Amino acid sequence: QWNDPHGISNALGLIAGGIWVVACLPQILKTFRTRSAADMSPSFAVLRVVGDVTHISGLWLIESTGWQKATAVYFLLCHGTMLGQWW
Repeated sequence: QWNDPHGISNALGLIAGGIWVVACLPQILKTFRTRSAADMSPSFAVLRVVGDVTHISGLWLIESTGWQKATAVYFLLCHGTMLGQWW
């Protein structure tokens, strides 16, 4: 129901999650196509990887779902790819 705050919250969460899943791809594709990482900030990629590692560590300390762990690993792979392209 669109008048239910929980339903609206769930819908917004799904939209945000979908956007987050594809947010790194344009940068990865641009760097791959141009063979240049000149426009990318290495500190951004390093901080994202550090954040991903701490996030995954926290997920493994609690009883998180497989989906949460898989999503966290996906982000680590995306951000690691961005960092690898910079080097």
